[in-house]
Amino acid sequence: MEIVKGPTFRVHVDAPPERVYSYVADFTRHPEWSPDEMKIEALTPGPTRVGSTYKAEGTLQGKRNRSELQVTEMTPSSRIVFTATDKSGPLFHTFTFTSQDGGTLVERNLAAPRLPFAQQALRTALMLVFLPIAVRPNFMKALNMMKANVEGEHSRR
Repeated sequence: MEIVKGPTFRVHVDAPPERVYSYVADFTRHPEWSPDEMKIEALTPGPTRVGSTYKAEGTLQGKRNRSELQVTEMTPSSRIVFTATDKSGPLFHTFTFTSQDGGTLVERNLAAPRLPFAQQALRTALMLVFLPIAVRPNFMKALNMMKANVEGEHSRR
């Protein structure tokens, strides 16, 4: 399957990669740093691992949107990849955690599978033009909320 990369969002967190990774890897805590009323339910018992699944509901373009999440890759302290599948299809989310300037650079990238030509032209416009403009404020707000939460936990230790 060919993948079409979408936008990448970045934030620097004043905490070590291990701590930031642990916070993001706990999917049940994602509502803590969601700018909307996100709900998430673990369908797989135990700690997050490759293969873990979740049922999620959030707001997309002003409407409630249900999706199923599946964790596809976890590299401790450096990378988390999951697929969120809703009625429009799968969207791949990749978080990378890089040690930088005494803290962690967190990058969140979106990607989707390539579609047949006509559909792909529309999706490419969506991924490269609409998504960065329409979702950037929410994605950046979420990353900044995550940053504040991790840094707050870090300062309490």
